[in-house]
Amino acid sequence: MGKVLGYITIVAPAVAVVLFVTQMIVGNELTRDAAALSHIEERIVATTWENEHMGEQIASYSSFFVLTKKAKEMGFVPTSSIVYISKDQIPVALRSDR
Repeated sequence: MGKVLGYITIVAPAVAVVLFVTQMIVGNELTRDAAALSHIEERIVATTWENEHMGEQIASYSSFFVLTKKAKEMGFVPTSSIVYISKDQIPVALRSDR
């Protein structure tokens, strides 16, 4: 009985120390992973906001009013006559009329 009690008095504290160290390591890893997860979630929120903001910008830049205004600023004017080009016509550069 004394021998068993001797093993228990040696093994029990050793197991407790091993379990405590294991708990500290696992707890540290969980804390580190939680911080990384928090950073990833913040980036997801920021990227989602940026995507929504860019979508709004694209919609506003491609509106008919904005395109009309920019065309006028660039010198485009409404045409009075429409010219159609068909595939059957020979390009001017290839004509040999001269």
